Amino acid sequence: MHHAKCSAVKPSEEKKSVQILKYTGLGLQMLGFIAAGTWIGSYLNERWNTTLAAPICILIFVLLAIGYVAKKLS
Repeated sequence: MHHAKCSAVKPSEEKKSVQILKYTGLGLQMLGFIAAGTWIGSYLNERWNTTLAAPICILIFVLLAIGYVAKKLS
């Protein structure tokens, strides 16, 4: 009897792949939130001639990113 190798992905491996993509996507979304906060803060620093806007915006967007991810995972 000839046993051909199966090229299909096993169900457990497929589930791992889906989870990896899910968490990678969430990480990239968090990075996007933080990058947006950094850009907005830098813009406001230049516009208002201050150095305080960037750290505040970054902190706000980090908290928003954490809240977003917590909501997606619950």
